[in-house]
Amino acid sequence: MSPGEAMIVAMVADCMARLERVELAADRAREAGIEAELKRSIIYGKIAGLRDAAQGLQALAETTEGIQGVVAFEAVGTLAPAMKRVLELAEGSDAPMDLLVALREAMDGVIIGTFQDVGAGAFHALARQARQVAAWLDGAINAAEEELEAHRQRLAEDLTLVDEDLLRRVDRHRSRINRELEGNLKLLRLVREMARSEGDIPGSVVEVELRVVGKPTLALR
Repeated sequence: MSPGEAMIVAMVADCMARLERVELAADRAREAGIEAELKRSIIYGKIAGLRDAAQGLQALAETTEGIQGVVAFEAVGTLAPAMKRVLELAEGSDAPMDLLVALREAMDGVIIGTFQDVGAGAFHALARQARQVAAWLDGAINAAEEELEAHRQRLAEDLTLVDEDLLRRVDRHRSRINRELEGNLKLLRLVREMARSEGDIPGSVVEVELRVVGKPTLALR
């Protein structure tokens, strides 16, 4: 390969690399638009609430099921605010009412509102109910995530999510690079054809002057 042909090949490779970067930037902008739209959707907020409730219930179960012996009422008092907050999160979900009622009753068995110590059995009962509600929430989260993915697919087909000015800039840049790439490919074919012609004529010399905008003139021999 002659130095001139090698330079044109490098120019073609540069165009292709720039095209790839343009497409990558467009994809990233589009993905950012989709993610922003997803975060504004009702199902996205629902999943966040379900996850908060499930995580709180799992933490509650892990804390209470390991308790052994009697817990002093002072210690129960320190746990009460966190347990009530978890109950609020659970009741704010779409969990079945019978599960929520059983959870509340189990929690009432721990937070009895009097200055009494609480046995381990009451905590273990609360842990079992917390895990039952958490298990239901896990299934609800999976179903909601499937719904969110379906919504994502619908958004991916929506061409209005990316800013129109950005799309126009990307299209202009893509078109300019494609024109440059087409010109370089034509020039490469021309140089190779002339090189073959030169080989067919013993003792002949073919000189081609290649002018590249912004670069010094290169003479091809």
